[in-house]
Amino acid sequence: MSSEINSKEYWEEYFETKWETYSGKKQTEYFMQLIIENLPENVKNYIDYRDITILDWGCALGQGVNLLQNKFLNAKVKGLDFSETAIKKAKSEYRDLNFTSESLSELKEKFSVITCSNCLEHFADPKPYFCEHLAHTKDIYIALVPYKEENRIEGHKISLNEDFFPDETGTFQKIYFKILDTRLSGFWYGYQLLVVYARKSLNLDKIDTDFKILINSQSHELWENVAETYSETSNAAEIQLG
Repeated sequence: MSSEINSKEYWEEYFETKWETYSGKKQTEYFMQLIIENLPENVKNYIDYRDITILDWGCALGQGVNLLQNKFLNAKVKGLDFSETAIKKAKSEYRDLNFTSESLSELKEKFSVITCSNCLEHFADPKPYFCEHLAHTKDIYIALVPYKEENRIEGHKISLNEDFFPDETGTFQKIYFKILDTRLSGFWYGYQLLVVYARKSLNLDKIDTDFKILINSQSHELWENVAETYSETSNAAEIQLG
């Protein structure tokens, strides 16, 4: 590809020609199912029993948006991606769901919940994006990122761990994080870090976690939802998506 990696032009071309070939849709679905499965129960309950809005920031072709809408039926879910190609394909596949290629600043609205799956690592300095996400979040912010990634793949500009995510920032506090073992998934060769922030005024209890324990995330339900058999060539391609 001639375009600069991670530029808008790069992703327009990637979503047009390679994303689906490299099973990007399945990877998106896998990561979102991973998030949903591993959220603490108090967070799931808070989202589930309220008429709220959810934004999936960096939604690609919309598989995560579809999962969120099917899981949290009372919510109004929207997907955002800066790639117009991705959003066009998402709208074509999920005609009843809501997608946009506008930025958060262009949308000029806040969402009850914002999810961000495997996006922050694409920026050399992801802090401005993290802060922007929180600025547009009313209640709960959920991020999933590669954990302590070694030998970063093309397009990943930084290796993230729990130290990147402060215990408190502004009106939000980190209430939960969990390290997930995804080495056998076929979608990511290492570990993933799930982080949840809640607005302090919600008074959601902070979850006690043994941060030294690596949680095996390959549950039976997860595999039933997204797993397929892939050739060696396909598997090698998938983990390049990130």
